[in-house]
Amino acid sequence: MRVVFVLGEANLSGGVRIVAEHGRLLHERGHTVTVVCYAPRATPISRRLLARLRGRPMKVRTGKSHLDNVPFEVRRIPQGQRLTREMLPDSDLLVATWWETAEWIANMPPEKGVKVNFLQHYEAHPWLPADRVDAVWRMPMHKIVVSNWLADIARDKFGDSNVRLVPNGIDTDRFAFVDRAPSGERVVGGMFAGMDKKSFKRFWLACETVETVRRRGRACTFAGFGARRPYPDEQLPEGARFEFAPPQTRIAQIYASCDCWLFTSDKEGYGLPLLEAMACGTPVVATPAGAAPELLASGGGKLVNSDDPEVLADAVEEILNLDVDAWRAMSRAARAEAERHAWSVISDRMEEALLAVLQESGKAVADGI
Repeated sequence: MRVVFVLGEANLSGGVRIVAEHGRLLHERGHTVTVVCYAPRATPISRRLLARLRGRPMKVRTGKSHLDNVPFEVRRIPQGQRLTREMLPDSDLLVATWWETAEWIANMPPEKGVKVNFLQHYEAHPWLPADRVDAVWRMPMHKIVVSNWLADIARDKFGDSNVRLVPNGIDTDRFAFVDRAPSGERVVGGMFAGMDKKSFKRFWLACETVETVRRRGRACTFAGFGARRPYPDEQLPEGARFEFAPPQTRIAQIYASCDCWLFTSDKEGYGLPLLEAMACGTPVVATPAGAAPELLASGGGKLVNSDDPEVLADAVEEILNLDVDAWRAMSRAARAEAERHAWSVISDRMEEALLAVLQESGKAVADGI
């Protein structure tokens, strides 16, 4: 197959990492892969210093991306230029990866490939144009989704039951399993996403949950990391350990240092930190967003259908109070679920989904694979 993925901007986000890994594995299987994207931007040092002086540290763009040093072709569009058909190679499949990229490819000619919308989220955010986001879901494109939640949206909101589910994958070597006993310190982790109560990530709820556990007399340490530093008025739980933009090699160590990982989103296309924590053997307490219901069904943590910090604290305490054998059993269940999402398994599913799209479209595969 000749497969072209169209990204927005190359960066270090989880969505770009997923596309890069799919591209790498399809390339290794003999398919011709091209990613077309806007060149990554770096945040000027002057802007970073000004933001810090104003007491509002910003999310830093390094100019690096998960597409650096990949084995397939990456065509970078200069910032400010519009995607044109001349920028795209002829292909069998033309895959959008974000609502705007679906708009960009909608009117591309047939020789650019059968159009597919690879949906990693439903971007129904207040800062985005809801009418355009919904219009993308109604476009006559084949859909591949990463979670049952997105499949339900396609069916229930947009009347499309013909979607293919390809969950996100995990590098089980990079996010290595640590067969360990719970720490004496009792560490609860979370992904820092700011304290804005309008944010769907609801990091504030994770903080309130930890504070609730502590008020009950249960000692625990809060640990986590994020792509920006907390603002001066964003108070993490007392004694929290926070790492700003840690190296990719460090992230797995942070997960593995925790006895429990908190996931408190109310909307999430998938929720990659769930899978990453589980791969490291860290049980998860999660609200039912994204892939949490399916990932936790096999016993690698607790699914809590509530946004009450008291209820979430009950689940956290239950995990922290487990004896060594019971905690290890939950840790191993988390790892076993992650192994069912190893990239070797998920790549099979993506290849099958793309081939099925071609077959359904009545298109021959150029490379004969």
